[in-house]
Amino acid sequence: MSTKRVFGLDILRAIAILTVVYGHLFYVLPTGLNPFSTTVRLQFFDGVSLFFVLSGYLIGGILLKKLTTEAPTFPNLFRFWRDRWLRTLPAYFVVLALIVLAPFRDFPLNTLKPYPFFLQNLWDGEMRVFGESWSLSVEEWFYLLIPMMLFGMCYLKGARQGKFLMVILMVIFSSNMFRIIKVQLFQPQSFDRLINGYMMTVPSRMDAIMFGVLAAWVAFFHPQSWVRYAKLSFVIGLTGTLFNHFYFNGTSAIGFYHQYLSLPVQGFSAMLLLPYMSTIKTGTGFVAKVISFISRISYATYLLHGTVFLMYSKALMPDSFPVQLACYLFYAFGLAWVMHATVEKWGLTYRDKIKQRERNTLQPFSSEPEVGQLKAAEVLQETNTQTWQG
Repeated sequence: MSTKRVFGLDILRAIAILTVVYGHLFYVLPTGLNPFSTTVRLQFFDGVSLFFVLSGYLIGGILLKKLTTEAPTFPNLFRFWRDRWLRTLPAYFVVLALIVLAPFRDFPLNTLKPYPFFLQNLWDGEMRVFGESWSLSVEEWFYLLIPMMLFGMCYLKGARQGKFLMVILMVIFSSNMFRIIKVQLFQPQSFDRLINGYMMTVPSRMDAIMFGVLAAWVAFFHPQSWVRYAKLSFVIGLTGTLFNHFYFNGTSAIGFYHQYLSLPVQGFSAMLLLPYMSTIKTGTGFVAKVISFISRISYATYLLHGTVFLMYSKALMPDSFPVQLACYLFYAFGLAWVMHATVEKWGLTYRDKIKQRERNTLQPFSSEPEVGQLKAAEVLQETNTQTWQG
């Protein structure tokens, strides 16, 4: 299995998982602080949106490449699904099994019925069990639905570049319309309800992943613009990210911006970080190794750092906050490394063996000449799809 990675994307992925682990500390440990207070929210950067955009960018690149080198047939679509499922599902189902067997489980097993099918947050994001899984549910529905739409567009007349862009923009628009309609119907009055009930549902967050796909589309079909405006794009993206964070979290009241604009601004801003960060190919030194390590285990870290910690160890911990914090960090990163080195590695290795056998037998498919711009997509390396999917 290839280990070549883009270091700039590892940086973003490491920042994202570190902000998530830090932010969930206020839910998991007895800090005495309200997770939805203005003080805490100001410290809790939105790492999940960054993960969504990264995932859309990397997976979108794979889809664009697949649709220009292979026939848009169901077997090829199924191979895409298989590759994604072998990447994400083994670790997820291991964690579900750990939750079922947890010694301090305090809920009936039938509560978990929606989870194997990722139905736990199709309409509402309020989940009593394994709340971290909400974002993986968004990812899995993206893997299922968006490739079908893109594959289907290949059978319509017209240049694929325009058809793919139409799908991307349509999904972004639909996701925002869903949020608008739901807010109008239920009028959330607290940050708790706004975040858990509205911002953690599958339809309301699909646009963040599609902003990443839009970035892949630009890099794929317009490589010169992707490179030419990389630094300017990064400055605008960073400015938008910081503005959105402090404006959204710096107030105690929910307003128009919080309900309707915050999520698209955050997704679009995160997208603008990618052109420049994707040019940082390598890193050196100890810090770079730590960043790459955290990036590699980010998916397992996300799955293990919250619910599993609570159900296996918190009840056994002394009241000392430093001890509980040390145990929390051990679970978040130590056990994540074990899962990455065993369960995740098994899925990735098995996937690569299957793909290697297919490469030895399948013939390449030549598509439209418009994608001679594929040269752009050095930044769209499949080897970098070892991203966090939660």
